[in-house]
Amino acid sequence: MILVRKYAAENFRLSGSIPSQIGLLTNLEQFNCQQCNLSGTIPSEIGLLSSSLESVAVSKNAGLSGSIPTEMGLLPLEQLYLSFTNITGPVPTELGNITSLGYVDLQETLLTGTVPSEVCALRNSSLNRLIVDCIPKPDTNLTEIECLVPDCCTECH
Repeated sequence: MILVRKYAAENFRLSGSIPSQIGLLTNLEQFNCQQCNLSGTIPSEIGLLSSSLESVAVSKNAGLSGSIPTEMGLLPLEQLYLSFTNITGPVPTELGNITSLGYVDLQETLLTGTVPSEVCALRNSSLNRLIVDCIPKPDTNLTEIECLVPDCCTECH
């Protein structure tokens, strides 16, 4: 049995999708594959890492699409980097279950809707930084996210 705790391939010229078998890496604490030419979706099997995964960093992968799996709300995440991807849909309310979540970067995505109040409630405890596209941008097709709860979003782009 191989025990992988940290997968770091930032800026590697990889291609393809995140395999659903990621859920078998039960000791994985950090998954960093920023700027790696990833495509496809984040598999729901990532929720199987509910006792270990503290950091997911998949920013700058334009081929990464689909929605944020609700199963991510089961993880003990401290950091979530999904910026500069083509992730779509709403921000899942289940992210508000992650009481250890301290940093979330969702800028330059295709997410829509409002930041759920459950996520904003984390600003009272663990969430120090929440970066989203909440300011309309001229000359782009990016959809903005609304931060209806005062002081919920720490940075609006």
